[in-house]
Amino acid sequence: MNARSWTPLAALVLLVLSACGAERVSGGTAPAGVSVEVRAVDGISWNEREYRATATDGTITVFAANDSSLPHNLQVRDADGNDVGPLLDLAGSGSSGTLQLDVTPGTYRVVCLIPGHTNMDAPLTVS
Repeated sequence: MNARSWTPLAALVLLVLSACGAERVSGGTAPAGVSVEVRAVDGISWNEREYRATATDGTITVFAANDSSLPHNLQVRDADGNDVGPLLDLAGSGSSGTLQLDVTPGTYRVVCLIPGHTNMDAPLTVS
């Protein structure tokens, strides 16, 4: 191969290597009064295998943040697979948001609905 054919390959390698060193932006700190904090982390997973929350007057507040390099979303579902509240979009690294959900004590699921993110499925036990 001559130098001319290596130039595009070298540029691609440099681009990939520079992206590897990119700084990750944290989704910030959860606000006061949050019932449960959920963070998307690298490796297409949540930061915990399971979550717990205590409902106050039948309501929990979920803070979610995207600390990974990929887009994610967060949906809380009941035992029958029904959505408990709105979908929270965690479109990019550093994005975050809060949901207030009306729930009864029981077990729910915290999921990411992006195709290929099926391992982002963790139980949420509400007491």
